[in-house]
Amino acid sequence: MTRRLSRWMGGSLAACLSTTIAFGAPNASSPDWIPSGTLYHSDTPAFLQDLTVFARFHYQQAWVDGDARGREFWYDTQGEIRRFWPGFKARFAEGALTLHHEMMLEDDAHPRGGDRDLSYKANWMSFAEWQLDQTFPQIPGGSWWMGYGKRYLPLDEEVLDSSKFMPVVERSALSNRALITTDGGSAPLGAWVRHQSGPWESFLGVYSTDSAAYWGNWDDGIAWIAQTQRDLAEWTGTDSALAALAFYYQDTQDREETLSGQWNWVASAWATLQEGPWTLRGNLLFGEADSTSSLQDGHVWGAVTTVQRWLIPGKLEAVGRLHYQSSSASQGITPYSRYIPIAVSRELSAPTPSVRGDEQQSLYLGLNAFIHGQNLKLMGAVEWDRISSQSTAVFHGHTYWLALRSYF
Repeated sequence: MTRRLSRWMGGSLAACLSTTIAFGAPNASSPDWIPSGTLYHSDTPAFLQDLTVFARFHYQQAWVDGDARGREFWYDTQGEIRRFWPGFKARFAEGALTLHHEMMLEDDAHPRGGDRDLSYKANWMSFAEWQLDQTFPQIPGGSWWMGYGKRYLPLDEEVLDSSKFMPVVERSALSNRALITTDGGSAPLGAWVRHQSGPWESFLGVYSTDSAAYWGNWDDGIAWIAQTQRDLAEWTGTDSALAALAFYYQDTQDREETLSGQWNWVASAWATLQEGPWTLRGNLLFGEADSTSSLQDGHVWGAVTTVQRWLIPGKLEAVGRLHYQSSSASQGITPYSRYIPIAVSRELSAPTPSVRGDEQQSLYLGLNAFIHGQNLKLMGAVEWDRISSQSTAVFHGHTYWLALRSYF
């Protein structure tokens, strides 16, 4: 098994490196060889202030060595284009009005045994946001923004950490459940107000539970979210520090579409602390699941702690993450993993064992090598998971990760 894993990982690493080389090499006259994406910029106030295009490209491979209810299996993703998300951002009216559009192109069929097929999946985000105090400077109390469109919900620390910058290959199961999306995988349609004053930032939004991947409507239920955070660096005396609280509530009736996670309500608190080469992140979440199955209804709580440490400043980083979640329902916990459910269904013959339970523990250990800062990096890791139901393991195993992350 070790020899087989070593051979496959070696081949995948070579593929990642060849992809890296294909991006190009630094221009001798310009060390900033990754394009900025800026197509237009006006140094003076103008109707069109600037226009920028951007994209993120994420390639990764995973291997799962697991045991589901006593049945062992080995799964290889064969590598996949995890994300290719192009988009644009434009600022109008002297920078007061921002238009943001970002598409999701993904290779979802390949990990399930299909042919490689990079195709359109959804509009991840597509919104307009207006900075009110820039247009009306007499508005008191700091900076105010008002927005409408498809935008992510700031419910969790890992969710707020964009996939361009997050230090792990995949978010924790708890965070994946807190990433509120439509059935199509996009951010939901909503309207919101943001406010910033001194060290405080706040967000209040109302969203439709319509599941349309492209745009959406207001014919189904309503979801509310409120979030506030405070910069604590001055108080802690560290390089940076932040604490935040968020609350989410979904109000739907029978036969109305719902957003992901099966949540009725969620309360979340998190904090980050950075000093020198060390970064510490912590997230605590409580919620109530609302499912059509009585075996999955119930209260859920969980905690995630992530530690990062520079081994070579700006070049090599070590990451560790400890994750735990529990449910009052016997099947209230599902892996919320990109690969474990696929691995179980593909590698084990029918009847496929259920890997739902009431408790999950996981430990992630990884290394990140930065080739050109966050714009281009390689990531490798191993993650151990155990899911149990009434103290009996329904799944345990290891996932081995190798990934290339790039964006401009």
